[in-house]
Amino acid sequence: MSAPRFSLEMDGLAELRETLERILPDEAEKILRQTVHNLGERVAVLLQGAVKKDTHAAERSIRVRRKRGEKHYPVAEVRGGSTAPYLIMLEFGTRRTKAQPFINPTVEGVRPDLPGIYRQEFAEVLEKALARRRRRNERAERAFTRGLTRVG
Repeated sequence: MSAPRFSLEMDGLAELRETLERILPDEAEKILRQTVHNLGERVAVLLQGAVKKDTHAAERSIRVRRKRGEKHYPVAEVRGGSTAPYLIMLEFGTRRTKAQPFINPTVEGVRPDLPGIYRQEFAEVLEKALARRRRRNERAERAFTRGLTRVG
């Protein structure tokens, strides 16, 4: 049985990328990849909280992984590890057990909140990137000033 795929897409990311590339051209791709990964982490935590608690192995196996998407299209995949077949059996049931869905309800429950969560994650990642840039500029300025005082 192959695992079903639930996909979440958001509008407006192309415009965001263009703006970001004007502000921080060197870091734009990294910021967007990190934001999408953080969003995946949030969904993974929600899934871990929703999975049946009879065994912690299933909960621990839910992880987020970066995937190579198309150019300028960051992808994060949330998946179950070695217990993935068990997770699918829980979600859809088998001939002998009834379905105990937790993936679809969790994904559908978070879907309306995704734009807000994305904005929050993006703001945090952008703030860190700007702080790194500011520190790097301050170090370069101090080094430049030291170089001027030695020459003069």
